[in-house]
Amino acid sequence: MTDVVNLRTAEEMKGVGFDEVALAGELGMDYLSLPVEGAAGYTPEVLEGFARRVEEAKGTVVLHC
Repeated sequence: MTDVVNLRTAEEMKGVGFDEVALAGELGMDYLSLPVEGAAGYTPEVLEGFARRVEEAKGTVVLHC
């Protein structure tokens, strides 16, 4: 199982030419969006959400931003 964690904002995702959430689902991957806008976006809540996903993962975690 692979988990995808996306740190891009909604604005950044507008430039992606496909539905990333749908494609991840088609490939059997779990998907989590944790949008981070600049350095100030790395809040305790975002970091805790990412840490929780890594701890609960049953396989590989792919992080992208």
